[in-house]
Amino acid sequence: MKGDIHPEFRTDRNFNEVLINNSTVVNAFNVPEKPVVDAGNRDIVSIIPIGGSGNAYGLYNGGRTALWADNNLNTVAFAHRMLIPPGSGYLAYDLSTDGGMTFTNNIQVYDPTRGDNARYPQGVIYNPTGNTDPDNAYFSYFAPTLDGSNAGPGSWGGYAGGVHKLDQTSGPTQNDWGSRPPFRQNVPSAMAINPVNGDIWVYEPAKIDGLGDQYTDSLLFVKGTFDQANKDYTYDRWVKYLPAFEPGNAPADERIAFAPNGQIGYMSLLADNGGDPFAAGYAYYPVIYKTVDGGQTWSDPIAIVLSGPDGFDEVKYYLTDEQWDNLWVNPELVHRDSALYTTAFTHDMVVDKNGDIHIAVTIGVSGGADNPYSIIASGGYGATFHIYSVSQGACFAAQFVTHNNTFRGEWGEIAEDSRSQASVTQDGEKVFLSWNDTDFEGVTDNVMPDIWCWGFDVTTRKYTDVENVTYLSEGWLEAYQGTASYYIFSDGDTYTIPFAYQSFTGGDPDQPVQYKYIQDFTFTDADFTNGPHVPPTCGTPGDANGDGAVNVLDVVAIINHIMGLNPTPFIFENADVNGDGIINVLDAVETVNIVLGGKGEPKGTYGSNIMKINDVTAEPGSNIIVEMEIINEDQFVAWQFDIPLPEGFDYVANSAALTDRAAGHQINAVVLPNTTIFRSLAFSFTNAYFLGNEGVIATFEFITPNTAGTFEFVLVDAIISSLQAQDIISGTENGTITLGGATPDEYTVTFNVADQNGAPITDAVVTLGTVTNPAGQYLFTVEPGTYAYTVVK
Repeated sequence: MKGDIHPEFRTDRNFNEVLINNSTVVNAFNVPEKPVVDAGNRDIVSIIPIGGSGNAYGLYNGGRTALWADNNLNTVAFAHRMLIPPGSGYLAYDLSTDGGMTFTNNIQVYDPTRGDNARYPQGVIYNPTGNTDPDNAYFSYFAPTLDGSNAGPGSWGGYAGGVHKLDQTSGPTQNDWGSRPPFRQNVPSAMAINPVNGDIWVYEPAKIDGLGDQYTDSLLFVKGTFDQANKDYTYDRWVKYLPAFEPGNAPADERIAFAPNGQIGYMSLLADNGGDPFAAGYAYYPVIYKTVDGGQTWSDPIAIVLSGPDGFDEVKYYLTDEQWDNLWVNPELVHRDSALYTTAFTHDMVVDKNGDIHIAVTIGVSGGADNPYSIIASGGYGATFHIYSVSQGACFAAQFVTHNNTFRGEWGEIAEDSRSQASVTQDGEKVFLSWNDTDFEGVTDNVMPDIWCWGFDVTTRKYTDVENVTYLSEGWLEAYQGTASYYIFSDGDTYTIPFAYQSFTGGDPDQPVQYKYIQDFTFTDADFTNGPHVPPTCGTPGDANGDGAVNVLDVVAIINHIMGLNPTPFIFENADVNGDGIINVLDAVETVNIVLGGKGEPKGTYGSNIMKINDVTAEPGSNIIVEMEIINEDQFVAWQFDIPLPEGFDYVANSAALTDRAAGHQINAVVLPNTTIFRSLAFSFTNAYFLGNEGVIATFEFITPNTAGTFEFVLVDAIISSLQAQDIISGTENGTITLGGATPDEYTVTFNVADQNGAPITDAVVTLGTVTNPAGQYLFTVEPGTYAYTVVK
């Protein structure tokens, strides 16, 4: 490695402010003047002031769980220390119940005169099951305190936790407890709430006096269970053995989160436990634990390998060839498979609707044997990565997001790195990564940060461009310690990511800070245009629900996904049995074959197999029956099609019916959510053949518009599936719907001739216009018009 390349080492994440405040040197950073830039048509985010604190320390170092939104309540809360007075050892939160438009600020929840000075607060919203009223929800906070119980006076050791009902009709609760071996309490970075049962989870590496070189090879856990009778959490704690590869070298950072079902969850750490033999002793990498029972039991640690032959290609090749050559003295002698890669020292993590983990983290080249556990990340050598699991951890993917311009910024005695964070929609459908980075000419350190953001669609694996959230806003180049909420606000196809940051004067962290909230940074579905990102192939084909078995439940999950019912969990890679990147009825047929244990050999060629919509004539505003017919030379077991409905048409729910050509098949039909696309399919759980070679297969009832005219029902993405899950369709015929009011080219006119007693006369001669028919012939075909007629006997 070249001598001018300088690695960065982990900083102490748990400062004792008494020592800092007694320091005679403050390295305040003088921020250059921002240029004046014409915003043009660019949307600029709206920012409002919220609460404040006596100094900058409470929010720094890695983006703990300080900001929490609840989409179901349209509510967001921000936990922080307080101003002086009353004092920075007090804790408060700022609350909005209108989606971040307005706030009630500095709502005190912790009093150090009843305990000890609190630091680094975190907070979540507990929303009781079935509740939709913010007034009936609770803010739950958790923080370390300086009670000296870990290693004597002046040390860490205390924990504090409690709740406050959001309607503020009662005071906050406060619980304080200290350390005792083996419960070496310090400063946790991980706090989460189980979205189903409301349990609070907090954990951290157990260290003596919070020192990284005095790690006790154990993780310390706290779990809070809400007591309905007392309207407060009761807390339990325990330790879990996790030895470090290098004795005493504690994990650098930790997170915990649960899927929307509350059962699948993960703990993630940036650590070196020897699980990556290539990097052991030199680098950090993600180490995760998984639960499938809501945290009652956890798996053994799983190391996600970054380096070496088993590492991710996107990690090994994220540096350009020019960067690679600039990094090494003899770059031709250093193969990318032999280089050591490491995470930085902070990260974040969320869990999606399918029970897959998503990690946001900076990755760079490790300092190696000369500088173990350091990272080369400044000057564009570090990059933001999205690491996620496939099929609930059957394998993992690493997705390069962007090169970071800078890495670390320093203000006084504190330092902050890229501050990688992750957010997710409450239904687990969309994931968003954010981080702090400085992009200002001549500034090489991360001292003038903006908040940057990027989105990922869990189902399609498509992703957005990287966006500078604070560009040209009042937070431009000064969004210090930018913080994202775990959950975001979603409304239809629009996703609003809540952000907060702090503003302090002259780069001096000892000065009071003003917290700011960003109200309206959004992505829409239309922004997810890149990709899709293609992960490794792994998992169990057909195991669509990820329960480890392939059975009829997976067939149901696949059908529900096709019909837009959003089953959860749903493992796309497992459901896409034929690997074509699309989930349709062919995958359902293939899954049934897996369940049944066979499907036979596919034919080499197929004959004519036509899907047809039959024409209909009716009056405007009436209900019509539309027939779908298949004329087939080959046997088939399933079918699927879409019809974009013309304006004014609508499907009558539950009207779809199969004819006697079906043999135990099931039909599904629906207008896909938020579209005008009618979709229908039919299949069977035994892959039985449909009967016959022609005739109507299914009928559907539709409401028609009140306007006369001719409309076309166009078949789109039509599929006819063989037993071997091959699409054997050879053509389609669209249907025409004619609603009365259109003028035909010809009319038929029939005369009924009778005597005065009503008896039929069969031999009369009828003339209509200029046409005279032979006696007894009473049928005429004429063009539209007005005609005279005579009847002669």
